Amino acid sequence: RVLADRAQLAFALRCIIAKAADLLPEGSDILFASSLLPAEGGRGPRLETTIRFANPESLITRMESVLSGEPSAGGAPGSIELTLAERILARQGGTLRVESPGERDTVITIVLPAATGAPTR
Repeated sequence: RVLADRAQLAFALRCIIAKAADLLPEGSDILFASSLLPAEGGRGPRLETTIRFANPESLITRMESVLSGEPSAGGAPGSIELTLAERILARQGGTLRVESPGERDTVITIVLPAATGAPTR
């Protein structure tokens, strides 16, 4: 569980997944992974979610170009979907990072504050 508004978080995740699906070559895979990061440096525990997919055209390479709307190294403009998601996650105390660690992959990392204690309904 994370400490975030459920509806806003759902919208942000739909934006991120829609953008990843748009960039995903036909027949390719997308990997989702989550892990709980322990409390450290005055911050409480956090939930980290990683989305990794093939992006052979390197359409998204730097978060700065995504948010500014300026062309990235690959020449593609920023993404309204990722811009909206980044702003929503920031309001929820989280972060969004977009990287292309290799020539063919894109990694989107989402970090949000994690809830502690027993779940409530």
